[in-house]
Amino acid sequence: MKQLKIGLFILMCGVGVLVALAYFPLTSETGQRIQAKVISNTLTQSLDGHRRYLTVQTKDNDVFRVSIAPTTDCPIDSVVALDTLNNQVTGQSSYQFIHCRAAQ
Repeated sequence: MKQLKIGLFILMCGVGVLVALAYFPLTSETGQRIQAKVISNTLTQSLDGHRRYLTVQTKDNDVFRVSIAPTTDCPIDSVVALDTLNNQVTGQSSYQFIHCRAAQ
């Protein structure tokens, strides 16, 4: 009976953590959307499927990599729109792909 109580207590703690994470996410949108130029487009294959990464350069000459859907094709020199996300714990920014349009 004691093991059952301990098991239920651990289960309830886990549910509590999940509910807390649902109401207080670790990342939040900053409302800032940036544009960046694609300088590299990489498609990789792994055991669980394909992944596509874009290496982009912002107007401030910051270079970083963004993960996108493998079916999305953004050629080099195209412009991507990215939403900026902020990690509530570390304060670091990350970026979420929105769309891609060809360079003009």
